[in-house]
Amino acid sequence: MYLYALGAVILYCPRVSDKGAKHVYVTGCDSGFGEMLARHLDALGISVIAGCFTEKGEEDLRKHCSARMTAVCSVPVNRARVNE
Repeated sequence: MYLYALGAVILYCPRVSDKGAKHVYVTGCDSGFGEMLARHLDALGISVIAGCFTEKGEEDLRKHCSARMTAVCSVPVNRARVNE
């Protein structure tokens, strides 16, 4: 029963058209689910704005992802850091 329902959802779920024109903002991209989701969406060809809490998280995403990925600081604690 559950397998049939899952198949029906996948089969009739609307698909995203023109992925290059879509942008997704994901927070918590330093590690865990946020990082995994941001990398997966980037691999699918969707432009991602990844909110990171640390500079190391930003650097890792910039280094390992395509130009569609934009990593930003999502916790502005320093006015100079926000202006970057």
